Amino acid sequence: MNITAVVSFDARSDQVEQVVTMMEKLQPLAIKMGCTGITLYRDQDDPERIMEVEYWPTAQAQLDYVAELERS
Repeated sequence: MNITAVVSFDARSDQVEQVVTMMEKLQPLAIKMGCTGITLYRDQDDPERIMEVEYWPTAQAQLDYVAELERS
């Protein structure tokens, strides 16, 4: 079953660009681990809110990705 994961962060105003850069750097690993699409959003009304929408073929693939991030 395909799943959509939505990740949301509230960054401190002085760290917004760092969070965006970090999220962009993680995207190739997600794709390598089976993610079929990723879109990064910044809230127009709240520039400190950052969201990422990820599309996964299975819930297990997404959980494996999260576990890999926790190991690194």
